[in-house]
Amino acid sequence: MCNYAVNSITFSSRNSKLLRELHKKVLSCYDDAVKGKNLVRDLLKSHGYLLPLGVNNTDHFSHCEEFITSKRGVHYFSCETTTAWSENMLPIINLLKEKYHNEIHLSFCSEDGGDIFIVKDDTGVFYPDRYKVEWRINGVSESEYFKTYKALFTYLRTSFPKAYFGYFDTLDDIERSIDQIYGSLDKEYYFYIHRFKEYHNEMAEFMAKKEVA
Repeated sequence: MCNYAVNSITFSSRNSKLLRELHKKVLSCYDDAVKGKNLVRDLLKSHGYLLPLGVNNTDHFSHCEEFITSKRGVHYFSCETTTAWSENMLPIINLLKEKYHNEIHLSFCSEDGGDIFIVKDDTGVFYPDRYKVEWRINGVSESEYFKTYKALFTYLRTSFPKAYFGYFDTLDDIERSIDQIYGSLDKEYYFYIHRFKEYHNEMAEFMAKKEVA
């Protein structure tokens, strides 16, 4: 069984007319979920692509805002896709480049609950979080997001006072320190620190691995 990534997406532009065109097609695609036509490939087909490349047949829209928001001359709306194996944003990136001439900007944050934690947001306006912590101890569990390492560190020192770690330790070292002290307290214990990678860095790593292979 494949893993699924949940991708929170925001499209923004100063060209309100162009953004309305895209919003209409995305919303129409999402609204057709009851007809089984909310797939990402259906959005691409609505733009004239006969055989959309790079789209998994199960990639679909799982949410779309009904209205466009406008602030200080910038117009934007958010939606969500659920995709197989990875964030699989390249088809949408290519769509914006080829059909909208990059006048519509893409920001997104992707998670698959295990290995994928990716963000693309040049200004950090739409998706400012860069760290995520998940843990369970003695039947109590939490999942928290943080914009900065300082905020993350302060939370960890407060939540896990018995563990010994310092501000300049790596995230792996901090995980090990907390595991050593708290790991034996609960059979269902878990503790994870996730760091969101920048999308371009992630793509560079992917291409480098591909060339080596």
